[in-house]
Amino acid sequence: MIGCLLAFYVNENRKHRGVPTWQWLLQEAAKLGIGGGTAFVSTAGFGQHHVLHMDRMFGTGLICVKVEFLVTEKEKALLLELLAREQMDLFCSQSDARFGMTGADAAL
Repeated sequence: MIGCLLAFYVNENRKHRGVPTWQWLLQEAAKLGIGGGTAFVSTAGFGQHHVLHMDRMFGTGLICVKVEFLVTEKEKALLLELLAREQMDLFCSQSDARFGMTGADAAL
């Protein structure tokens, strides 16, 4: 399949409708029929202010969770429309992607 890798970067403590935003994204994508999504917790990083944040030891709550989906253009549109309706402003990235299964009937 041809589509894109759509990734969202959210603070682990950020919530939407009472649940962590990363969890809400996964739940809502599943409801939309998107085939899968994954959340990754960072161990360290920095943002626009160039302050280095490292693991949970310091209790800063500034650790990032990356939530990514391999989606078709139609699925991407559905997810972005949902975020617009929910008035969610999230930092995201998008890359063109080819994806599918390996094996005898591989589509890659």
